[in-house]
Amino acid sequence: MGTRAAVLIFSGCLLAQSQEAPPGAAVPGANSDPNYRALRDGKPADSYAVENLVFDRDAATITLESGSVGFLPPVLGRRAVAIFTGEGRFRLAPMPLPAGARGRPIAATVDEEFKSALFLFTDGTADEIRSQAKAGPPEARNEAELQHFRSQLRTRVETPRSFMEAEMFGSRVPNLEAQILAELYDPAHAGSFIALIHGGKHARMRFLVRPEGALPSLGPEEVALLNVDPVGEQDGILYLSHWQREVRDQTASSDEDKRQIAPEHYQMDVHIGRGDRLSATTSVRFKALRSGDRVIAFTLLPNLRVSRATLDGAAADYIQEGAKEDGALALILPQPAVEGRTYTAGFEYEGDKVIRKEGSGNFTVGARENWYPAGAPFHDRATYDITFHAPKNLTVISVGNPGAEKHEGGETVTEWKSEEPLAVAGFNFGDFKKKSRVEDSIKYSIDVYASAELPDFLKAATDNTLRELVVGRETGDASSSLAVTPAAMAENVLVDADNAMRLYTQWYGPAPYGRLAVTEQPAFNFGQSWPGLIYLPVSAFLDSTVRWRVLGRATFGFSREFVDVVTAHEVAHQWWGHMVGWASWHDVWLSEGFANFSAGLFLEATQPGTDAAARFWASLRKQLLDRNEFGLRANDAGPLWWGELNGSAKIQDAGQAITYGKGALVLRMLRSLMQDRQTGDKDFIDMMHDFAATYHGKCASTEDFEHLVEKHMRPDMDLDHNGRMDWFFHEWVYGKEIPSYRLEYTVADAEDGKALLSLKISQEDVSQSFKMRVPVYIDYDGKPMKMGTVPIAGASTFTTSIKLVKHPRRVLINAGDEVLAAAVAQK
Repeated sequence: MGTRAAVLIFSGCLLAQSQEAPPGAAVPGANSDPNYRALRDGKPADSYAVENLVFDRDAATITLESGSVGFLPPVLGRRAVAIFTGEGRFRLAPMPLPAGARGRPIAATVDEEFKSALFLFTDGTADEIRSQAKAGPPEARNEAELQHFRSQLRTRVETPRSFMEAEMFGSRVPNLEAQILAELYDPAHAGSFIALIHGGKHARMRFLVRPEGALPSLGPEEVALLNVDPVGEQDGILYLSHWQREVRDQTASSDEDKRQIAPEHYQMDVHIGRGDRLSATTSVRFKALRSGDRVIAFTLLPNLRVSRATLDGAAADYIQEGAKEDGALALILPQPAVEGRTYTAGFEYEGDKVIRKEGSGNFTVGARENWYPAGAPFHDRATYDITFHAPKNLTVISVGNPGAEKHEGGETVTEWKSEEPLAVAGFNFGDFKKKSRVEDSIKYSIDVYASAELPDFLKAATDNTLRELVVGRETGDASSSLAVTPAAMAENVLVDADNAMRLYTQWYGPAPYGRLAVTEQPAFNFGQSWPGLIYLPVSAFLDSTVRWRVLGRATFGFSREFVDVVTAHEVAHQWWGHMVGWASWHDVWLSEGFANFSAGLFLEATQPGTDAAARFWASLRKQLLDRNEFGLRANDAGPLWWGELNGSAKIQDAGQAITYGKGALVLRMLRSLMQDRQTGDKDFIDMMHDFAATYHGKCASTEDFEHLVEKHMRPDMDLDHNGRMDWFFHEWVYGKEIPSYRLEYTVADAEDGKALLSLKISQEDVSQSFKMRVPVYIDYDGKPMKMGTVPIAGASTFTTSIKLVKHPRRVLINAGDEVLAAAVAQK
């Protein structure tokens, strides 16, 4: 997966006061670089009249039909900002995909008229416009429109209402001037073009062409078109793709690494106050991944105000605008970075919105990945050495292994160190009770931390019903045992975590962290996993009587299936998400889908002889294939390749249903295809061990996983007879077709008392290129047994005759729902 300011004193140590300078004010070290100020504060200096001026940028064409372009003064000898007012037109026409292309980008044709646009660029835009335009006097409307754009772009939204508003105006709100400054300082990495357009249909449209990645938080694609419309139907990404030349030549890859730096080690000293304040001093040792960079971007919650930055011990300039503005953090190096050289950046900061009180010793840690200055969380790998200072009687649990603990005045000081490089660091905080277990069979220690009391928002929901349950118990109607406090259920959580760790070690190989801390959080309907640290919802710590009789009456947005598997799902992220990361937004299913698949394995292993696992798989199919009030299925939104960016105003939950649900079902289909009568799941288990070991400490892409599957594929999986699994990935990852099946069969007497089975299996509702192996089951005694699989290509019918030892009670196809199908008709 946050704000207030004051002077605080912890153990005699005065923390820096959080100051919000008025807009445009220069604070020593902060926002004072003169070139940055010129970009940030500049006004149109010269103006050009334009008429039918056309320029192309990758898939888009921008036409300035008539009007005026005002340029800001040059910065570092180059014009980089221009404002247009008048009549314009923006057209984007995605190129057709080459035959056999592995995946398709998000791509929509857009034709939009506009009356104003703000351009930021480090390519040849200035010369291109000036060479075709006529110089004229500055126009007041250009300056007014520039200020309008700036006001809009520099206002952060505290509680975003949509995915796009969160990306553009939430806690990661980009500082566009800082991005342009980085390229002006390093012309070798320049070539960006950004257009902010006030269109007719798309009022807040943003077109980005950036070699560094149009939307770096998602992946390496260089070109994007998006619109922010949080309460309307036009919110979302309209186009997201690699360069058209890369798409045409099929050279685009999610594995492109466009990071500036590779953090190696973090040294952190963190103070947590009794309120919601946090202050810290953090140093990060990093290696430069390329030469020339002077502006280095770091992620940090804007509410955490930096008071000092250093580079190799010397004071350094940095950029961080106000907490309510585009407050992205960037460090300005005094000299260009040298590839391969190691540097140490230091930051002192303090603020709020990281921790929130929930009452009775419960706290929510909200800023989990941006509470410290990081490079690229989930893509970097670094070790951590963290010292926490927290109020006495409250517990901090962090990543890594616990070290020394001591008491100083009214504080408890704890140390945490990680020897294994981690993708991200986090902590939890509260008045916890602890249960522990050492699992010798896998050489792992497991700790569970739970609070002694419910958070305040749950107490009101439970008080009245608890009285009802007491009355029920007196009359013999209630459960004989009732655990209301989370700590009372810690043992159950510990058992589930232990079982999951042992199971996944068997299926995937050993996890690298040596310790797992499972911690309670006040949130009721979601969990989250960090390396060696899990945030588990309070619902997982409640007695089933309380959970279903009491809290089930309220609208807390959870389901039985969620609570049954949330522990198993989050434990699985120790392998999928942390030990093995994901390369880009396309590949998040390798984390969330794999974790959901693992949860299904957990139910099969821990609740054999029940329908728990079958219900879980059925719930995933239902979320994916049930039609909503508009007659649409989540699966219709887009392919698994698009992941959580799937969906629209009419299919709002499609992203999660596809990434979590379809991702799990796709992996389950691979498991089924690799099963063998004699060796069972051995081939699949060997493959998953290999995948985990090969990409340990790396970020894997879907292409990487496909190659790994091909390495372990069985001969009967080679439906194209080329040693490739393209047929499977094109259908289930890059496509969105869902087949239906129909079975007809007859059984006749055969010689020697045997039976002759005649099968007719039809595959329907798919294109002619769609292929699949369909499992066939024989039921002799009430227990269907998998006889094998049959290949079917396209919308066609497979027929065959098989001699059986005796007459079966029935014949079935897809009896275990291994193949994701819209319908299966059996006769």
